[in-house]
Amino acid sequence: MSGCTKLETITMNNVQNIDKKSFYNCSNLTVSIPHTIAKIGEKAFYKVSKVKGDIDMPNCGAMLILGNNLTEVGERAFEKVKNMQGNGVVLTSGNNTKKIYKNIENTFPKGTHLYICNEAYEQISSNNYFRYRIQSISLTEPKPKKELYVNEPLNLNDYGLKVEFTNGTELVTYFKKGIFACNYKNGTRFSSTGKKTVKIQLGKTINEKERLVKYEITVKNKPIEIQNIQIKNPPDKTEYMVGDSLNTKGLKVVGIDTYGTEVLLDKEQYTCSPTSLRTPGTQKITVKYKQNKKLKDTFYVMVKKPTYETEIVNYPKMEYKVGDKLNLTGLRVKLKYTSGPSNGQISYFNLNDMRTNPVNGTQLNETGTVDVTMTSNNGENLGILEVNVLPKTKTVTKIEISKKPRTNYTVGDSLSTKNLKLKVTYNDGTSSFETSGFTTDPKKGTTLTAANKSVKVTYGGKTASYSISVTPKEIVGIQPTGEFNFVYTKGDKLNLEGLKLKVTYNNNDTEIIEEGFTIEPKNGTILNEVGSEIVKIKYNNKETRVIVFINERTLIRIASTNLGKSDYIEGENFEAGELFHVVAVYDNNSMEEVFNYTVVDGDNLKLGQKTVTISYEENGKTVTTTTPITVTPKQLEKIITSVRQKYPKLKIYVVFEPHSYDWFSVFEDELIRIFKNVDHVYVREINSLYENKDDYNDISSKDLVKRLKNAEMIEDDASVLLKHKGECIIFASKIEMTELKHDLFKKIIK
Repeated sequence: MSGCTKLETITMNNVQNIDKKSFYNCSNLTVSIPHTIAKIGEKAFYKVSKVKGDIDMPNCGAMLILGNNLTEVGERAFEKVKNMQGNGVVLTSGNNTKKIYKNIENTFPKGTHLYICNEAYEQISSNNYFRYRIQSISLTEPKPKKELYVNEPLNLNDYGLKVEFTNGTELVTYFKKGIFACNYKNGTRFSSTGKKTVKIQLGKTINEKERLVKYEITVKNKPIEIQNIQIKNPPDKTEYMVGDSLNTKGLKVVGIDTYGTEVLLDKEQYTCSPTSLRTPGTQKITVKYKQNKKLKDTFYVMVKKPTYETEIVNYPKMEYKVGDKLNLTGLRVKLKYTSGPSNGQISYFNLNDMRTNPVNGTQLNETGTVDVTMTSNNGENLGILEVNVLPKTKTVTKIEISKKPRTNYTVGDSLSTKNLKLKVTYNDGTSSFETSGFTTDPKKGTTLTAANKSVKVTYGGKTASYSISVTPKEIVGIQPTGEFNFVYTKGDKLNLEGLKLKVTYNNNDTEIIEEGFTIEPKNGTILNEVGSEIVKIKYNNKETRVIVFINERTLIRIASTNLGKSDYIEGENFEAGELFHVVAVYDNNSMEEVFNYTVVDGDNLKLGQKTVTISYEENGKTVTTTTPITVTPKQLEKIITSVRQKYPKLKIYVVFEPHSYDWFSVFEDELIRIFKNVDHVYVREINSLYENKDDYNDISSKDLVKRLKNAEMIEDDASVLLKHKGECIIFASKIEMTELKHDLFKKIIK
């Protein structure tokens, strides 16, 4: 549409984006721009006839309002508009003004009235516009509701609002127009009762620095008649220990009214029972509606027994004779909880606080060990007490170790009395062999240390002992294990990553370790000898070995690097000096510099020859590579001689341009010898396509001019060559001197 002077009106009801210069210079156009516009390009409405908006303002008509959807306005978008409706624009951009407007200072016609927020006022100068801040914001008819029920939607769209600016101009419209911000979304449903403060402000987001209007809404429960209740979500916690209290966090209970509508109930509207969980197992929890306790629902939780550990801290009588009565007087047991609500709590139980089986006072009629089970009055298992019952008519006069149990231990092992057999001698001269009913010091199961030398056995009041040996835990052997590489190629680096050690101790325990040991040779050592090599592994003064195998490597190719001479004169020989290197590359990706190579075609270099071939042989395999060279012909001198022979009466002039700093430094003396035989030489600066000039600051073709009496410098102006009309001019360079030749031909034709 740009430049369409016959376009008179256009409406943009649903338009979001206006491209650059869309209506540029449409000088008869009246355009109505919606306040929902998102993007306006550079000079989009430049020099149109009239611009207006889509919201009427008192005494101003439909002034242009650029609202909250706006993200970008290009430079001079409304420059030179003849008529801005109401001579003004309302901007809701606030502190984002400079970000949205590419250049706010030239966006609108000079003298436009800008109705803006405080922070936008600071971002816009007064050089081109009249600026008016917001004086106040107030609610108009229809007035908003002051009370809402829980879950009743907040209807902001019907709110009437009036914005008054500092010059008295008013904007009266509705919230639904989308040019206002609120701390709540339209349609918000409050889930809890109480006072709610609603804040409304012109712009996209609430900014406490700007003018805003506040009002309060009271949210209360809607009176309903609940017909049923239902658990929508059980509590977050469903597992407990005995003694815990019910935690209803996360529990959601809804009431269902006569219309089937679900209403979320507050915690104050229902009860849960039981709340103290004292019975282990699956526990049913009943939820009842307070206003009608016949309305209920249930959920289940799991109640676990707490864990604990017990210890007899005071022993009663432990040895009896057949016919004696069990006497548990003085028995005291310690219980410590290790989980549950009583975790860490310690309790003590005396005989009166527990039940025993057999009970206290029971007659003991059989010899041997009697297990007395102990249970607290609350049901906790307090463990087992072992008492010994001896023959009534006999007394033990002596005990002997008939068969020893295990006697060799390692530090940290537990004492074992398995297979211990006693010969018991009685006062009547009889004897018996006993494998139970005795006690030991240290006790069975005690963790042994190096200090333990013997075990004392007590039976029938008599004692005997046997010696034990407790040796320190030591490493007796190490063995390589794990997955690691043991096959290599010559030139590879040793890499035993993945190697592990199986460590065996003197008590037959084993463990696998992955670090802490040393290997020799070390990882990374280059393996240069074909065959096998022993790698020593050491750990805690123990040593083991692995053998690795090294295979011959295969030559793949060679490569050369020439940092020395690469420019030659026709007929010279190739020079493989100290700066020329040849490297052999093998199938295991290793490389090695070699010296016994052969230069195949390096003698008497030919004109046009660009490479020299290098050959290398190893283990019967020959490979080659090439290195680049440049061969300069002796042809320049031949050409000059030939021209002089053909035109003996003419003068010869040479225009010379070197192509390489290295080449020039090598052949400078040769060039002086040749150019002394011509009438005059015009020299150009060195023109190198592959060398960095900064690396050759001490080399210049001007040195040639200084050393020759018949030479001078020349650039791209060929005027100086015109005075040699009718004479011979030779252009000598590896690269075309296009600009100079073109200038010469142009001047000759002219």
